[in-house]
Amino acid sequence: TDWYPERTMSAEDRLRFYAAHFPLTEIDSTYYAPPAEQQAALWAQRTPHGFRFNVKAYSLLTGHPTKPQSLWKDLRDGLPADVQEKRNLYAKDLSPEAMEEAWRRFESALRPLHDAGRLGAVLFQYPPWFTPRKDNRAEIEALRDRMPDYRVCVEFRSPRWLAEERDRKHTLGLLRDR
Repeated sequence: TDWYPERTMSAEDRLRFYAAHFPLTEIDSTYYAPPAEQQAALWAQRTPHGFRFNVKAYSLLTGHPTKPQSLWKDLRDGLPADVQEKRNLYAKDLSPEAMEEAWRRFESALRPLHDAGRLGAVLFQYPPWFTPRKDNRAEIEALRDRMPDYRVCVEFRSPRWLAEERDRKHTLGLLRDR
């Protein structure tokens, strides 16, 4: 864009310039592929004290379709061949152990931002088909245990979470308690 002072700035220079003008940014790329711990450390190093990153959760962790090539290579290589060839993966396509490892790695990758005081919140943006059912409420309840040190926020794309009085009361209570 024309906002940056030079057309050919490196990503590092763009981040430094942006952070000199704003106190916060949202990292959307982490929805499409999980960040590497090294990348998060670089984000922290390249920004001033007081700057914050709100990080969007990886699609696999929110029930969205996920490109197999975005998975960590060793987890992808451990999938059955027919699953590796799918256009999109979902959590159900991975073993419970592989999903636990995906959660662990995502949480760990954000640690440098957190430790540097640069992590604002981790946004879990759920798809429209993630509706107020018992198993989905349990998924929301589990976020605090999965990401115990981080500020977590959720975005429901299904209006059903708040549409009816009963669901609204249940949803707001769930979020308040967590």
